[in-house]
Formats: sequence, C-alpha cells, structure tokens
Amino acid sequence: MTLEMQRRSCLKTYIEQLEKDFAPFQSGFKKEERRALQDYQNYKPEEIEQLAHFAYQSGVYQVRMYAVFLFGYLSQKEA
Repeated sequence: MTLEMQRRSCLKTYIEQLEKDFAPFQSGFKKEERRALQDYQNYKPEEIEQLAHFAYQSGVYQVRMYAVFLFGYLSQKEA
C-alpha cells in the first residue's frame, strides 16, 4: 500500500468517526464548525481538501456541513 493510499484510508476512517460523533446532534452546527476550524489549523492544506471532499460525500448531513465549513476556510486562503 502506498503512502497516499494509507493517508486516504486514514482520512476516510476519520470521516467515519465524525459520522458517529455528529449524528446524534440534530440542531445547530457549532460543534461541526469548531471541529472544522480545529482540523483546518492542524492538517496540511492538501489533506484538508481531501477531507472536505470525503466529508461532503457522507450520508450524514452534519458531516456534510462540516465539509462546507472546511471548504469555506479553504476559500479564504490566499492563492
């Protein structure tokens, strides 16, 4: 398994954990927003982009909202 495949696998596992963590919360998106900001500050930009794409494909709407926050943070980054 290549390093890239291992990284993708880890990110997908992280998304699965987010699905478990966020699914019980039915209203508001503050937890998702805080986690997205924390992850944005702690991951490399290319990892954030992959993480956002994986999260946006989730069947859990709270995780998709987390992805929206990540995309928002990425959009503010200077080119």
